[in-house]
Amino acid sequence: MKKTININLGGFVFQIDEDAYDRLNNYLEALKQKFTNLDEQNEIIQDIEYRFAELFGSGEEKNREVVSLQMVNKAIATMGEPEEIEEELDQNDKTFSSSQQTTYQSTSKKLFRDPDDKIFAGVMSGLSRYFGVKDAIWFRIAMVLLVFAGFGFPVIAYFILWFLVPEAQNASEKLQMNGDAINLDNIEEQVKKNLNSEEIRRTSVKIANKFSELVPIILKVIAVFLIILFGIKLIGISLGIIGGGLFTAAFNPDFIGLVFNSKALYYLSIFSFYLLLAIPIALALFLAVKLLTNSKIKWFGVLVTSFVLFIFSLVGLGFAGFDVASNFRQNAEQVNYVQLQNPTVDELEFVFPYEKLEEDINMSVNFNNNGTHFNINDEDSKINGFEIVSGQKQIKINQVELDIVLLPNDSIFKLSKIIGSKGRTIEEAENHLSKINNDFEIVNENMIAIPRMMLLEDESQWRVQRLKYKLYMPEGKRVHFGDNAKKLIDNVNFNGDYSRKNLANNTWEMTVSGLKCITCQEDKDI
Repeated sequence: MKKTININLGGFVFQIDEDAYDRLNNYLEALKQKFTNLDEQNEIIQDIEYRFAELFGSGEEKNREVVSLQMVNKAIATMGEPEEIEEELDQNDKTFSSSQQTTYQSTSKKLFRDPDDKIFAGVMSGLSRYFGVKDAIWFRIAMVLLVFAGFGFPVIAYFILWFLVPEAQNASEKLQMNGDAINLDNIEEQVKKNLNSEEIRRTSVKIANKFSELVPIILKVIAVFLIILFGIKLIGISLGIIGGGLFTAAFNPDFIGLVFNSKALYYLSIFSFYLLLAIPIALALFLAVKLLTNSKIKWFGVLVTSFVLFIFSLVGLGFAGFDVASNFRQNAEQVNYVQLQNPTVDELEFVFPYEKLEEDINMSVNFNNNGTHFNINDEDSKINGFEIVSGQKQIKINQVELDIVLLPNDSIFKLSKIIGSKGRTIEEAENHLSKINNDFEIVNENMIAIPRMMLLEDESQWRVQRLKYKLYMPEGKRVHFGDNAKKLIDNVNFNGDYSRKNLANNTWEMTVSGLKCITCQEDKDI
């Protein structure tokens, strides 16, 4: 009759003979003496117990109800004897057949997630260990390439393996993950690797803590930089919008009346636009000051005030924008045909007198029915700007155009004059039409002069007033253009590789496909 004892080994409960218990207990105590480092000792003993539990629950011993001395000795032979107790052990206890040792020492690989080499869950590194690939980077690269190639299954498989495959949490499982024999030497080596990794982690934490002490200083430097940056931006916006708006109102008040119906509406739009841009910069400036000085800022009051001013700016811009847009709501247009002295001539000559504006706002404007487009410093634009004649209700605009159109099945020239304008109402738009003038002149039966300047008499508002001439040319008729032709001629089709730069000082013949140059063959742009 033998006495049995219940023990907890690696989280599993076993019944063990008393002599087997003494043998196992002496072995574990000897291990404790061998490893003086407390962390190392605890982890090795824990892994050894876990490995003993595996050995007692596998192989021939799987179905045995009580752990015997022979089972303990076989397990110890597999694990290896600690040096402190080798001399005390009986030779009989240490002698086992090589076949028995081989049974326990042969270790098959198991798939685990590697916690020591992971980006997300250690699935890729676990697979690389299982298949014997030294570096998990190749599995990761293959997965990324498959995903970018349009295959979605690697992502699904990754999450499935993350859920199903356990993580290697102790030395025994890490040895199984690599396919190494689970014995005392290997467990000791693995535990030391784990402890070294932990020491490296602790060192990293210490370095991170030291770095964290520098964070407030870095934040203060960033705060100073932000204060300077946002302060400069705020000053720039203030000078640009408020200063520029006040300067225009003081020295060029006539320009305000071109679009706005009142100065109050102009000031409202300027101030609203300024708030819309300045509020976020001011909030960033407050935050930078807070980071630098650690001063208490009543953020609730600041945010509420900012929100109210922001809503005010939107309402102000909306109101001013709606009022200005209303000035361009309706469109009026009038077409008249010009009486030529001799429309049956074979060739006409157009000259384009040029008058430079005294005031140039350095902006070109292209007006058409699809909208108004502004271009800065456009050399090829057909308009230089506006000029408001001081002391008079008179506006000069360099906005006169000439279109050249084929007139099929006819033999005489035709010339039309088209004027257009916008307004709040049709009546207002038509009233603007009557104030559009151009010093157009039929010099003789062959020559027509079209100045580039459009003059708005008794007018102080700009409502997209426009003036266009359209020349209808029968096939075979010719036309000669003087200087500045490219600045006035808008729509024209060419029969050949020409551009508007070729128009001036050349003679052109109308064909079915468009104008063909008679005098500029060598000057063509190729």
